[in-house]
Amino acid sequence: MILTIKIKHNENFDSELSKAFQIAQFSIQNKGVITSKAVAHYGLKSIISNQILRKYGRNKKCKNVKSVNLCIPNQGIKYLKETKTIYIACLKNILTFRIVDINFKK
Repeated sequence: MILTIKIKHNENFDSELSKAFQIAQFSIQNKGVITSKAVAHYGLKSIISNQILRKYGRNKKCKNVKSVNLCIPNQGIKYLKETKTIYIACLKNILTFRIVDINFKK
């Protein structure tokens, strides 16, 4: 099961997104390369680079990239329940949050 959490924040990730876009384009052009070592010269952390390489490198139907998301696996996120913060080590970012009760409709 994959858990996706979208968080609103006031951070600017333009440089990371442009690097991720370049890596996605590289991955489409070089379908056999699925290691972050091949794209280390772009300067994006390998934990994010690997996710992008897996997504676009294994997709045989994808011919071009329109937009890219920064996907961070669970190992790269630390959840601190006591202080209600999320620490994303690869981006060196600390986010505070509040829990909202969600009612699911059946």
